[in-house]
Amino acid sequence: MIYRIRLSRDSSVIKDEKIIGYEPHRTGTAFNLDDEMMILGLPPPKVKINHRARFYFTEKGWDDFGRELFAIAKRRGLNPTIVRKKNPKRSDVVYGDVWQVAVLP
Repeated sequence: MIYRIRLSRDSSVIKDEKIIGYEPHRTGTAFNLDDEMMILGLPPPKVKINHRARFYFTEKGWDDFGRELFAIAKRRGLNPTIVRKKNPKRSDVVYGDVWQVAVLP
């Protein structure tokens, strides 16, 4: 199972839907993912990732980082929800480590 945190469309802080998982170079949200991931200690990928890829937490990543990130988003009033998916096909994964996978849509 892989996990992703989604902020709801009706959040007064966010104008349009934003997804939380580690997404390099994503800015302009009230919830700065790069900063939060660094604070929690999740290392960013050291490779260039396809901009269409979406990051999900692995089971270990969810336990180590995702639950805390979800709690932070909830405390900030961002109305987070959890998106769960079965493990993706290997052909769809463009990056993976013990904590996260990047999957093409």
